[in-house]
Amino acid sequence: DEPFSNLDAVHKRTIKKVIHDLGEKMNISFIMVSHDALDILSWANTILLMKDGRVIQQGAPQQVYQQPINEYCAGLLGDYNSIDIGKFPSFASLSSVDLTGKKMLIRPEQFTITDAENNSVAGIVQQVLYWGSYYTIDVLTDQQPVRVKTNDRQLTVGSKVFLSCKSEE
Repeated sequence: DEPFSNLDAVHKRTIKKVIHDLGEKMNISFIMVSHDALDILSWANTILLMKDGRVIQQGAPQQVYQQPINEYCAGLLGDYNSIDIGKFPSFASLSSVDLTGKKMLIRPEQFTITDAENNSVAGIVQQVLYWGSYYTIDVLTDQQPVRVKTNDRQLTVGSKVFLSCKSEE
């Protein structure tokens, strides 16, 4: 239960390696409880997301992260954008799936900043935050705030940008 809580990065890496090595050496599996997605996504073979004592989604880390069944599951594993296609139809062109009457749940890293194209949505940069290996850019599009994760250092508050979605892999 929460084996990595309250550890600095150096000690967290050490404990992760010790637990991994024990599992390999003893040929055993571990059940780990964590509230930090970064502690489990790179580690687990199967993730179970729970609410009120019940499993509400289960699957491989990539599947659970990229295809959350609802906003609660999306939020457990990190930042996401919730876009109501009914209110913001310009985003419908960004998906290859029919989202009529549904919300689009999309991770910040699934957006890409592009030149103006048919399959893009225009917006104005509201905030730029530096996180070491990436930036988060908050963009206002059609009164819909969108968070984008990027490596683009040239973006500044007030810049006009165009967003599209990376192709699904």
